[in-house]
Amino acid sequence: MAVVAVHRLLYGSESTSKSSFETMARKDSIMEKRTVDVIINSKVYSLTGFEEADYLQKVAAYINGRLQELKDQPGFLRQSPDMQNVMLQLNIADDYFKLRDKYHEMQETMIRQDKDLYALKHEVVEKKLKIEELEKKLAGDN
Repeated sequence: MAVVAVHRLLYGSESTSKSSFETMARKDSIMEKRTVDVIINSKVYSLTGFEEADYLQKVAAYINGRLQELKDQPGFLRQSPDMQNVMLQLNIADDYFKLRDKYHEMQETMIRQDKDLYALKHEVVEKKLKIEELEKKLAGDN
């Protein structure tokens, strides 16, 4: 895999202009472009980008782990290299979509819980005001 292909994978194009992904990766601090060698499927690849070396190593380890899981499946190694790559890509895409769906579910749960919390806080304030009102009334009756 050429560095250009990896660049396209990470940033969506071969151009040197800043992509939105690159801008997100920079956040508030200025980061320098770096090249990191990673091993994927017993081959060394040089990745160029703004991500930390540890992160890219973690990504490579994830790919190697998923690949090993597939290699452990009966018949996988008898498939053509193209089919093996497609199987790996499908499994990674499956992981991505499942995690994305879980993330959206958790976001919806958080929004619902925030609304519930707001309603409970509002109820507490109303109750405190009612207590103060009753205390004033009680104090006025004495």
